Amino acid sequence: MEGVVVSSDRYGDFRRRLALQDTTGGLFFSIDCYELHEHFSVGDCLRVRCTGLQIGAYGRSVQVGAPSESSAEVEPIPLGEWMARCSTVGQERVEHQRVTIASLSADHIATAVEVMGVRFVEAGSRWSDLAEVRTATLVDVATPSDTLRVRLSPYGIFNDDRVPEGECRVAGVADYFAQSYQLVIHSVDGVLRACDF
Repeated sequence: MEGVVVSSDRYGDFRRRLALQDTTGGLFFSIDCYELHEHFSVGDCLRVRCTGLQIGAYGRSVQVGAPSESSAEVEPIPLGEWMARCSTVGQERVEHQRVTIASLSADHIATAVEVMGVRFVEAGSRWSDLAEVRTATLVDVATPSDTLRVRLSPYGIFNDDRVPEGECRVAGVADYFAQSYQLVIHSVDGVLRACDF
């Protein structure tokens, strides 16, 4: 596979996962490394030799990893093996596809998206609780019945920042977990309030 890196674990999310996007969609790769941003940047074009890897799922989110000998569908690919399997072949500017909550589909999973015309239910609260993984909820301003979870990691270093108030657009990578679409953000820089655009 050849594609562009659209995820970054620099701020604590995307732990041991890398999203690679090409013209047909995206895939998550499970990699045994907690500092992938030290090896790959958003926009790096990678060529990956996938022979011998396995496709599995975590919470119904499809990901590629090493064959598993346990109950897990795939295991994280050891970093050394991953580095031997891939090469950087260039750099591209990542363009986020603009979507609404209602228009999110399976085609968007593991791709860079920007959800437009939304607001956070948890406006003013901290981004995340250090003790657990939780989600924030986006509501479509025009159609409040349309909602989307933003998955927040307890490892995110922006936990103490406050969730913005008012209408915004939110850039991240689309995911699917526990029978619903989700958005994973790189950092709070991916959230722009209406007054900023």
